[in-house]
Amino acid sequence: MLKKNLIDFTYLVRRNMKIFYLDKVSFLSSLITPFILVFLYITFLKNVYDKSLLSVLAEFNILSIPDNLKNGFSAGWLISSIMATTCVTLTFCGNTIVVSDKLSGANKDIEAAPVFRMTIYLSYFVANFLSTFFVALIALGLGFIYIGIVGWYLSFIDVVMLTVSTVLLTLFGSLFASIIMSFFKSQGAITASSIIVSALYGFVCGAYMPISSFSPTVSNIIYCLPGTYGTMGFRHFFCHGALDELEKYIVGVADSQTASLAVSSIKKGFDIEITAFGNTIDISQAILILSSTIIVLLISYSLIIYFKNFKKKTVADKLKR
Repeated sequence: MLKKNLIDFTYLVRRNMKIFYLDKVSFLSSLITPFILVFLYITFLKNVYDKSLLSVLAEFNILSIPDNLKNGFSAGWLISSIMATTCVTLTFCGNTIVVSDKLSGANKDIEAAPVFRMTIYLSYFVANFLSTFFVALIALGLGFIYIGIVGWYLSFIDVVMLTVSTVLLTLFGSLFASIIMSFFKSQGAITASSIIVSALYGFVCGAYMPISSFSPTVSNIIYCLPGTYGTMGFRHFFCHGALDELEKYIVGVADSQTASLAVSSIKKGFDIEITAFGNTIDISQAILILSSTIIVLLISYSLIIYFKNFKKKTVADKLKR
């Protein structure tokens, strides 16, 4: 029985992944947010990042830094924004298969087969996660190539932890999308939710601009959202290598105290270090918050599947009577 369930599960996962990659419109629309970020970066965001970085350093009488340090930091901040949004927005477009199957009636054919319902629902979730994760890995690889060209300051541990961050945020996005999509029954609802998430998520997770630039009320709302800490994770591992080198450079032209204060100010101004409700959140706490949220979402999704199936069985039993 276990072997049969695994075979069914594998087949359904492959089937759902093929549908996602063959739907070119859905796939390309899921990349809207990353394309927007790249376009904004090319047009004016890079200059904004560079000026913001130099303005912070100017407060400590550091008027210039090497271009490779400046470019390495700005590139890390950009790629962290792209990864933070891609890992979540892609999951909503990839999870449209659930509702599409409902509309086409394919779900009835699948449910009529001798397959456990839990296997069916889990196959949607796993296929969504894997499809998104593969695309996110490609985006991460391209980001590494770009950073390598303009200024590489990443360690092996950074690369490993960036991969782990990609897994965690993709899991978060897949579970969140699965829960939301489980209540939709129309194509319009799918399209609307995908557009809203693609357009707004970059703002609410702090990808487009530092959270410190928002009003206190908006900032406090953003601090309550788990995706914010996923973004912080990418910020930390992409940028802290460049900041370590920057601190060494400042020590050479000023002193260690000035270097420490300048780097600390940059971390707070660029969301590499977050102070939420008067408490400083370090990277281990950010990972813990995101991991805890994933566990809560997984339990919630499992309960939704269970009660949906329980309701269907109850209705079926009444019809038999």
